[in-house]
Order: sequence, then structure tokens, then C-alpha cells
Amino acid sequence: MENTTIHGIASKGCPMCIILIDKLGKYSELDYIMHSPKVYMPAYNKFDTLSLNTNGVKNINNVLWSIPNLNPLELVRADILHNILLRVFEHMMD
Repeated sequence: MENTTIHGIASKGCPMCIILIDKLGKYSELDYIMHSPKVYMPAYNKFDTLSLNTNGVKNINNVLWSIPNLNPLELVRADILHNILLRVFEHMMD
């Protein structure tokens, strides 16, 4: 999943909101809390791995979290087919 890599979110989590893994794929009328990089950067700087893990975020320094006025959730995500085609092309050129 490209979203998890770009946003530093755990691979089995939702790239947009904080939701328990066992709730993924099930219909719910609840509104879930959106991921907030403004919360993650201070938690990372304080070595608060418990907070990051609870929110389904990897304990990494994601450069996107420190850019002012940028919401990484709104970035254009890489297309997996595009990535595969680039690798195939690279392989063929080698």
C-alpha cells in the first residue's frame, strides 16, 4: 500500500483515520478521528512510541509531518500500476 509508506502508517491500518484493525472493512455510522501529523511529530520527538503505536503510526521520522500547512492525507498517492511499470521498464533496460 503506497499510502502506508507515504504517511508512515502501519501496514494494516487505514491511511485516513484511526480505526481498530478488527473494525476495518465493516460498515459503521461512527465518525473516526482522522490521522493528524501535527500530533505525530511531537510524539515522535518525545519518543512516545506508545502514542504512535496506539494510533497505528510507525515510529519513524516522516518528513511530511514537519512541513507547515501541509496535510499529507491530501497528497496525490503513487499508483501501484505506475510503480510496477517503472520497475518492469527499469528491469528491461538493465
